[in-house]
Amino acid sequence: MFGKRLADERRRLGRSQDDFARAISIGRSGYASLESERVPFDLSRLVTLGETEGVDLWYVLTGKSTAQVVAQQINWNLFEGIWMGIHNWSISSGIQIPPEKQILLLKLLYQKMASEERVDAQSLHDALRLVA
Repeated sequence: MFGKRLADERRRLGRSQDDFARAISIGRSGYASLESERVPFDLSRLVTLGETEGVDLWYVLTGKSTAQVVAQQINWNLFEGIWMGIHNWSISSGIQIPPEKQILLLKLLYQKMASEERVDAQSLHDALRLVA
């Protein structure tokens, strides 16, 4: 499973087995053995390929690209809802919140509301009153 995904990454990057073998200081046949999983997978070699060749380590290890993992970790609808709540409150109250405070508020409120996966209007309002 790791070997197939490593081969997928190598092809995605347009590289040869020789290229990857040189990057981790082994021969091409040794590298081919990694892709075919005839030899145990060595994590330190994978890390080297990530650093030197741009291999997506998350994809090789999990089958999900780094972009997919990051996208799953952030609920963009919640993020946008909180941001719009801050923006709308600022306009309706006539209170300017400096951008750096808006970003800090967004981070704190997102952390608080992420487990519920919804904007808690009361928490949002209370936090904004404290900042103002």
